[in-house]
Amino acid sequence: MKNEFNLPLLVDEIGTELVSAFGKASRYGTTPDSIGDAKEQAVLKRLASLFPPAVRVGKGHVIDSNGNVSRQMDIVVSEGEFCPEFRINDDPTCAYYPCQGVIAVGEIKSTLNREELRNIWDKAESVRKLRRYTKEISIGGEDDRAYFRPYGSSSVTRGRPGQYHDQDGSGPDQIMVFGLSGQLGTSVDAIRDETRQLLTRHGRKNAPNVVGALRTGDLFVPTTKTDASGESRAVTSFLEAEQSTHVGPNTAVFRWIVLKIWERYCFGFTAPVYEMAEYLHAPEGWGNLYDTELKNDHI
Repeated sequence: MKNEFNLPLLVDEIGTELVSAFGKASRYGTTPDSIGDAKEQAVLKRLASLFPPAVRVGKGHVIDSNGNVSRQMDIVVSEGEFCPEFRINDDPTCAYYPCQGVIAVGEIKSTLNREELRNIWDKAESVRKLRRYTKEISIGGEDDRAYFRPYGSSSVTRGRPGQYHDQDGSGPDQIMVFGLSGQLGTSVDAIRDETRQLLTRHGRKNAPNVVGALRTGDLFVPTTKTDASGESRAVTSFLEAEQSTHVGPNTAVFRWIVLKIWERYCFGFTAPVYEMAEYLHAPEGWGNLYDTELKNDHI
């Protein structure tokens, strides 16, 4: 009987299982959908075990209160206490998650090449276009954007004068996006070249936070430019970066991703819990109640 627990090995195993369960190789007709879904659900449960009980891991689409929907994501990491899962026909394989309760999303590929990298960026942009706030001025004249909260908390924080929850300009205010593949299917230079082109096409605010190839240990992260001593540092997102840096080979890719999800949960910010009310407002429903004189003032 072993007298020690090897957490890094466990994390690596879960990363390998994710690629195996979600990789395209298992979807060419050789594996029935029910078996594939069961494998995915099992590994998602194992992934959830790496985070606090208040964090939930599933798959599906992210939505906002304007009715916008992201593309389907393989991994959706959300707040278990404050983020409902909306399902159509009680389908266990796909849910819809309000964006203010989503911490991170991920896309799993069997091989990382130019085409798959473009797909990861397209999906990242579909999530980043969602809006956590539908209006700037709330009832009572106060600016909704100045109120935000840490993940996992119902307590609202008031920003300093001029400080707002900024999804387009602040990395910690964004949903984290990662791409994980089994192996690198092209050269490191090709991935770096494609990343530069995608930055121009999609913009820094829509860039994934980290992309990696598991088996080869190749990691692509946003970093600052080298300083006078020749050093650069990894940063939260491309909003704070000047370049993309390749780290590897033989990097612990999935451990890095898990750590970054932890950091986003601990240090990231999102919309107040009460924003859920916006999802229930219909054009002819509650939204007009505030502007309508109530005629019946007694029972």
